[in-house]
Amino acid sequence: MFSAALTLPIILNFNKKMPHKITDRSIISTLNKTQRDWAEDGYRFYEFIENGILQSKKINRQINRDWIFTRKVNGKTEYIRSAEEFERIIKENFGE
Repeated sequence: MFSAALTLPIILNFNKKMPHKITDRSIISTLNKTQRDWAEDGYRFYEFIENGILQSKKINRQINRDWIFTRKVNGKTEYIRSAEEFERIIKENFGE
């Protein structure tokens, strides 16, 4: 099994140099569910082996760009792709 935390973008604390420690149970649950759903039995990894090498960047791209996640904001459910949300956060904090 791989760690879903490695495949999803790291949300940085822009006031410090260290990434946030993830303590939110909802986020942890989502990461665990993503890991289970994506790599339940391990056979999914065979799709990403080229010349005997696991192509982890391709796994990351697929999960970050193709998978849709939900989150609650002010009691409403939003559907997001993690790469798009990460891009929005970067632009908000650092500009275009």
